[in-house]
Amino acid sequence: MTVEMIYLAGRDRLPEDAMAALQSVVAASFAPGKNADVTLVDLAVDRRDSVVEFRATLRGNRPSDLTSPVDAVTRIDTVICRSLMRLGLLEEFDVASRSLKAVPAEPTLP
Repeated sequence: MTVEMIYLAGRDRLPEDAMAALQSVVAASFAPGKNADVTLVDLAVDRRDSVVEFRATLRGNRPSDLTSPVDAVTRIDTVICRSLMRLGLLEEFDVASRSLKAVPAEPTLP
């Protein structure tokens, strides 16, 4: 499942070091043992002025994992919000006004 989450930051532009730290903390949240039933296949974080866009591809590790777009959105949104809190950046974002999009990921051959 590929999920896109767009957050509006309170200031003009999030500093480069904060962007790098945020991407690192989000990716680390999907390290083996953290989310045992989900694998983070790809993560991209882009910023345009006061907008930060996360694009993540998640894959369930078993057929019963990650069975719906709602599950994928909930997982990545929870990780992003916890990462923002952990870094002290939650107040910098209007998390109530975020937008999202979830689509099935391209199938991969075994």
